[in-house]
Amino acid sequence: MDYQLPTTISDIITAALDEKMVSENTRTRALDLLVLVLILKTMKYFEEIKKFRARFMLLLEKDNLRVHVVPVISLLAKDVNVRKAILSQIISLSTSPGNHSFKGYITLLSRLILDQRLKTEPLDYVTILLACTLVRQPRLHLRFQVASALWCYYNKLVDESTIPDDLVSWFTIALFGRHATKMEVDSWCELSSRWLSNSPVESHQT
Repeated sequence: MDYQLPTTISDIITAALDEKMVSENTRTRALDLLVLVLILKTMKYFEEIKKFRARFMLLLEKDNLRVHVVPVISLLAKDVNVRKAILSQIISLSTSPGNHSFKGYITLLSRLILDQRLKTEPLDYVTILLACTLVRQPRLHLRFQVASALWCYYNKLVDESTIPDDLVSWFTIALFGRHATKMEVDSWCELSSRWLSNSPVESHQT
């Protein structure tokens, strides 16, 4: 069963997210229409669409919908709080390249960098540092696109005076969570050292 592309914002969102009653073609058209709505920067519609951020993120797992939902999420990322939630998910999956969502998240990361969504929030810096590390993986999906975008738009971050004082704390929380043990930190440091430079690393205290 399928129906024509609706005209109200709530119906467009429903059409984009409905897996049972709507065809894939209609869903892609609905997602493309949401991009146009967000580009118009109508705050009323933006507030309505961003409520479904988490469900849009799930569409990153769908190969045929990914290219259509990524621009929607990128536009939503203009909102600081939405961007924090998005980046937290990307960071949480960055250490699990075998996860079935990893490819979609890297595609989104590439788009966020190309669209220059990363600004001066602590998690923005953490994500830039993460991206710089990820592009060292020879088999990374979109590796060269991410590297090129970083070089074009984030070759020089910003003046050091604007870097948050608590950046290290944000990076640590993003990487380990709030309750990391000394063993977890030591193991991560050792594995990272082997991966990046094959050199020994000193034990770190939590």
